[in-house]
Amino acid sequence: MKLSELRYGEHFTCRFEPYSDKTKKLVDPSYPLGVILNKQTSYDDAYIVKIGANAEMVRLIDCSDTAAFENRILAGQTNLYEVTASLSKDNQIDVEVVFFREYKEFTGPFIVNVSKEFQNPENPLSAKKTGFSSKKDEELCKILRSQFTLGSSNSPYFLYMGNGVDAYTIVNKEYQLELKSGRKNGETELFATGLRRHKPRNTEKAVCLAKGKLSFNYLSPEKISMLNAKELERNLQEGDSYIGEWDQYNSEIGKRL
Repeated sequence: MKLSELRYGEHFTCRFEPYSDKTKKLVDPSYPLGVILNKQTSYDDAYIVKIGANAEMVRLIDCSDTAAFENRILAGQTNLYEVTASLSKDNQIDVEVVFFREYKEFTGPFIVNVSKEFQNPENPLSAKKTGFSSKKDEELCKILRSQFTLGSSNSPYFLYMGNGVDAYTIVNKEYQLELKSGRKNGETELFATGLRRHKPRNTEKAVCLAKGKLSFNYLSPEKISMLNAKELERNLQEGDSYIGEWDQYNSEIGKRL
C-alpha cells in the first residue's frame, strides 16, 4: 500500500532540495516513508525531515498550499511523506505529505488473529465474499499484511479507526478490516471478523496513523484446540478455575486429615 494512493487525511504535494550541500541524497530506498519534524523558524524556507535514522535540513521549493502546510507543521500535526519523484537537479525530490489527526506507536507487534470464521462463506463480510476467495490460511495472512501495511519492514506503519485501547478497524485505500477484542490473562487479543469495501473521503478524520509491525496469525482448528488445552492446563496449575480451586481445597483437607 502506498501513501500517495490513500484518500484519508489531508494531502499536500511539495518539492524539497538539500538546504546547503546539493550533493546530499534525500532518498533512502530502505525507508520509503519519512517524517517532517519541524520548521526552522529562523529561515523562511527551511524544514527538518527525518529519513530513516537521520535528520536533514531541506529547502521547500514548492508546495500545493504553502501557508496551510506551514501552519500544520508549526502546530506539530502528525504527518508522513512519500517520495513520488527524484530529480537530477540539485537532488530535488517531489513528495506527497499526508497529515493525520492522531498518532500511536506500538513497541511490539500488533497481532490480529485470523480463524475459520473469517473464511466462512456464510459470513457476508468474510474474506471469501470480498475478493479473497482463493486465498487460504498462511497465504491470506501474508496478503493481508501487505495490503494493510505502509512503508517497509524497517519502519512499518498502518492506519486504524477506534478508541486505541481494545476496539479497532484497520483500513487501507479500499477496504476496512473489522476486529473484535477478547480478554485473556489480563491481555487484549484481536480477531478479524469482517472485511468490507470502503470508499474513504478526505474529510474522514477518524482515521489515525500507527507506527508498528502489523502481524496476522492464522488460527487453525488444531491450533485453537491446542491453545485451549494449554489455557485449561495453566488454569488448573494456577487454581484459577473452579476445578482448580476444588482440587486445591481437597488437597488442603487431605493434609489436615
